[in-house]
Amino acid sequence: VPNTSTTLTSSQESLYRYLTAHRDGARYLFAVQGWTEAGPYILATGQAVLPMGGFSGSVPEPTLARVKQLVATGQLTFFMLGGGGGFAGPGGLAGHGARGGGETARIDAWVESSCHTVRVSGADSTGTLYQCGTR
Repeated sequence: VPNTSTTLTSSQESLYRYLTAHRDGARYLFAVQGWTEAGPYILATGQAVLPMGGFSGSVPEPTLARVKQLVATGQLTFFMLGGGGGFAGPGGLAGHGARGGGETARIDAWVESSCHTVRVSGADSTGTLYQCGTR
């Protein structure tokens, strides 16, 4: 079993290459649904990844207003919803209700209605990637 704490899977690697190429100066590489999903990217690449809802996904941080501000100012463009760290299963919009509601569910709903999905070749098992903003 590879050391997943410091090594990305091939699917994660494909996603990372795409995000890096399309980051356009954003402060965060992307936002994910918790530390479980953020950890491998942070440890393997040293890049800034925004975990929504803290470790468990139940912490109301960042708020929806903060997320909208980060998107509006070009600091955050990409969101990965669903498909998490092996718990939610492959792909789909597992974000609705997967974390039990609250602020993270409101952010998920806003992303799903305000942003567009992006397909990344080779990154199918990582969840659904959304691109927000006009950058």
